[in-house]
Amino acid sequence: MTRIRTLPATAALACAAILAAAAQAPPPQGPPPQAPAFRSGIDLVTVDVTVLARSGQPVATLTAEDFTLLVDGSPRPIVSARLVEAAAPAMPAAAAPPAPAAPAQPAGALIDAAARRRFVIVVDREHIHVGEGQQMLQAAATFIDNLPPGDGVALWTLPESGTALRFGESRDEIKRRLRLAVGVFRPVYGPWIVGRDEAIQAELGRKEVRQDILARECFRQPPGCPMEVEAQITQVAADARQRADATLAQLGSLVDALGTVEGAKQLVLVTGGPVMTLDNTSVISAIERRAGLARVTIHALQVAEPSYQARTDQMRAMPAEINQSASAAYMLAGATGGLAITPTSGEIGFGRLAQDLSAGYVLVFETQPGDRDGRTHEISVKVRDAGWGGLVRARKFFRVDPNAAAAAPAPAAAPAPDAGPPPPAPAPEPVGVDPGDMAERLADYAEAFERDFAAVVAEERYVQVIHPWHGNPSGPQGEPALAWREPGGPAKQGGPIIARRQLLSDVVMVQLKDRQWLSYRDVAEVDGSPVRNRTDRVRDLLLSQGAERDNQFRRINAESARYNLGDLRRDVNLPTVTLSLLRRLNHPRFEFKRAKDETVDGRPCRVLTYKENVRPTLIGTPNSGDIFIYGRVWIDQADGRARRTELRFERRSQGRSYIRVDFQPFEGLAILVPALMWEWHEGADQLGRIGGDVTVIQGLATYNKVRRFQVTTAEEIK
Repeated sequence: MTRIRTLPATAALACAAILAAAAQAPPPQGPPPQAPAFRSGIDLVTVDVTVLARSGQPVATLTAEDFTLLVDGSPRPIVSARLVEAAAPAMPAAAAPPAPAAPAQPAGALIDAAARRRFVIVVDREHIHVGEGQQMLQAAATFIDNLPPGDGVALWTLPESGTALRFGESRDEIKRRLRLAVGVFRPVYGPWIVGRDEAIQAELGRKEVRQDILARECFRQPPGCPMEVEAQITQVAADARQRADATLAQLGSLVDALGTVEGAKQLVLVTGGPVMTLDNTSVISAIERRAGLARVTIHALQVAEPSYQARTDQMRAMPAEINQSASAAYMLAGATGGLAITPTSGEIGFGRLAQDLSAGYVLVFETQPGDRDGRTHEISVKVRDAGWGGLVRARKFFRVDPNAAAAAPAPAAAPAPDAGPPPPAPAPEPVGVDPGDMAERLADYAEAFERDFAAVVAEERYVQVIHPWHGNPSGPQGEPALAWREPGGPAKQGGPIIARRQLLSDVVMVQLKDRQWLSYRDVAEVDGSPVRNRTDRVRDLLLSQGAERDNQFRRINAESARYNLGDLRRDVNLPTVTLSLLRRLNHPRFEFKRAKDETVDGRPCRVLTYKENVRPTLIGTPNSGDIFIYGRVWIDQADGRARRTELRFERRSQGRSYIRVDFQPFEGLAILVPALMWEWHEGADQLGRIGGDVTVIQGLATYNKVRRFQVTTAEEIK
């Protein structure tokens, strides 16, 4: 079976969207910046710096002369150093003084834009014990309340989030969702008491740790106890590694996505502490480098877990789950220049974070020709000690795209007197869209598709055949048996056909109560024989708002899936699946690349390839096996609509799968609707091999009689 996973506990970033348009926050308050002089045609690099005194208070009295900035160990001149202080929270409307007239924009506006503060609160529910974390989450809500109105803030939860990551989202809505993001971690079940940290240490070869566990657990126990405890140590360690690896992979993807958002970002990770292992050391180093390039600072606020917990049945001492100061979250925070703390209360933790970030500096330096080599370069910032001591946190890496034009603006020239009207701007030349822009365009279209295709029903004529494998099929036209047969019509058949089936169905996309958009197939006829009354079921379900509505859709889909030919049980053979998997939320799971432009139905298209690289995968097998997906999307150059989608995956030791969907316009809809779906699945039938030949399932679905249902207040369908 190949199936799309429902992801409340398995896939990290697979729900609705990950990066929507970031709200353009007004520049933070602070002293008026001096207008730095930048050379035209030179790239500028901004470096975010926090300087803390021994007392923990930010140092806010430094000038450019107090800083030393090194690139790959060599000093670089600092052309600007700007103090950025957090603005005070908004005053009540009745007490707010009248706003002064806006001053003219200074030449340092570039730095203002770079200094805007954006916070992403990330709740790692997989590492917080089930039901716990409310006190820390309430403190996070208070922290959001106290942020100045100009600061952007967004919420993300691991392993999944129920909405888009939008910096412009209502803070009240963010706080509502935040209070619900309590822990979901449940320890590995077993009769023995084995902590995650000590299990990892034992697995790493710490014999004394293993001996301590065995001595503690097997005291006055039967002879078989050591073997059972050893097995539980292995299970606990494996579970801890898998959870930590999944969390780090998801954080890395989120960091990459945040790199597309302008300015510095503060990622505040609320977690119970993923374990630190030798295997994930290199992953943390990679995230450190990517965070430096993306201007992301990671702060770790760990939910305090008591060192001992009482078991009600035995009242035995519980070992510490995690060595908090050596967790992977602490390592990430230290590597990216952030705060790492396991506070005794949430108020203390978020209070310390607010204090650390109440003032900081944005340094600007100009690049040199050698920086444009496309490589990552290391930044080091030092501060002259004037007796305050303390700590310096700063971005550690930067990279300049050698193919990009230098970004520094030249000063605007004064207009010549008596100059006539400016000449018309030349028509823009066609330019290629880089993969990031194409992926963003695809995410926008996927959201529009889900919104506009809701309550649209299409009649589907779906033919499936099984035949011996003769290499990758080149197209549906190569197999005549895929043609639809009317009752009593002639049978068209090319090569040998082992089995054939045709289904007449309705396909509908609906929004469930958890806000997920899913497609369903409701089979009406199998090989010309009715299996249900087609007249009222779709109408009744679309109108229904009862508690069982979502379950009815799921039951219908499961019922219809059993009519698929062969023993490859699947729910990915629906025309909207690829667009659904490529929601904005899922983009951090994929690597996107631009391929050569192609034409679809006479329309020039940009071709975007995608490849999934995060576990657990979006689709999988019943035994939780991961199946990585990859493929292409053809995006219309003129209007950004998806003209064609392609989905590929390989089932371990079973064969390959391919699904292509072509789309066409439909009057009254801004989106394109499915026109044709062609698929093939290698070696996926109940016969397996015929005479030594591998078999293949092929399917061809065409869509007609598209109709859109609208429900009025009188509950009449139009």
